[in-house]
Amino acid sequence: MPTWIIKAFLQKVISYLPYSESINYYCQRYVTKGLNLQEAYFARKLTECQHFYHDYGKYGKQPRKSFNVLELGTGWHPIIPIGLYLCGAEEIFTIDIVNHLRPESLKEVLVFFSDWAERGQLSKLLPIKDETRIARLQSLAMQKNVTDPRQLLQRLNIKVVIADVCRWAGSLGRVDLIVSNDVLQHIPLQVISDIFNTLRNMASDTSIMIHNINMIDHYSLTDKNIAPFNFLQYSDNYWKIYNNSLHYQNRLRMSDYSNIHNKTGWNILSTEIMKGNIADIDKIKLNNKFTAYPKEDLLIIRGWIVSKIK
Repeated sequence: MPTWIIKAFLQKVISYLPYSESINYYCQRYVTKGLNLQEAYFARKLTECQHFYHDYGKYGKQPRKSFNVLELGTGWHPIIPIGLYLCGAEEIFTIDIVNHLRPESLKEVLVFFSDWAERGQLSKLLPIKDETRIARLQSLAMQKNVTDPRQLLQRLNIKVVIADVCRWAGSLGRVDLIVSNDVLQHIPLQVISDIFNTLRNMASDTSIMIHNINMIDHYSLTDKNIAPFNFLQYSDNYWKIYNNSLHYQNRLRMSDYSNIHNKTGWNILSTEIMKGNIADIDKIKLNNKFTAYPKEDLLIIRGWIVSKIK
């Protein structure tokens, strides 16, 4: 049986268990080692953080030096919000429907930031606005025991919120910069539309929204025998067999995300794309669901979308 199918079924079984998120975390952290922070991953996230900051300055009508941020999807390693804090963000809200933060993974992130600052690597990737923020971060990295990640992040002006953004957002007010990084592909289409409608009410005419979206079949990251387009072979009903709440993939393409922006009142200012190998998509038989898409659309494996309200 293919490795990806075994993984899909194991995660589906785990998803029905009590404390499924914790079980999934410990399996990935201590069994597969997939959540151990690596240098290359950290560097890539810093580069993406710099990209967020650059595009806010480029496309924001009146970008503020003391800007606030809303990040959708905190995830396991809060590299983006800490990076934006170092770029000068005054207040950062990072929201997730599930609390993935763990003391050991936050400690890893802080140590990476501290080490890179010591080696002079951090300032090569991020426009550090205030050296005292580096000193504060390094002080936190030296703490031997991190017991409450959310409380510690508050000392970096980062507020972690565990909630449905559509229910919570009304209490926040206006936001200057809205970002997500490798998140939207894990959310159903209708829910993305609901979120975008909610975010539109939080934005002003100077606000910028940026999404970095990974459109590959994520099972191809651990099973090298399948291509990034593997999941385009299956009907919705068949894909439901493999899809699960711990590793949900919506299979939306770049054109779908563009349509969601347009229908929910967001004007796209800029897009960047990365394409996969055409030979990989030619090897599979597309399900009827995807045959109507232009091949150029299906080939896109990563998209970067910058927008503002219409």
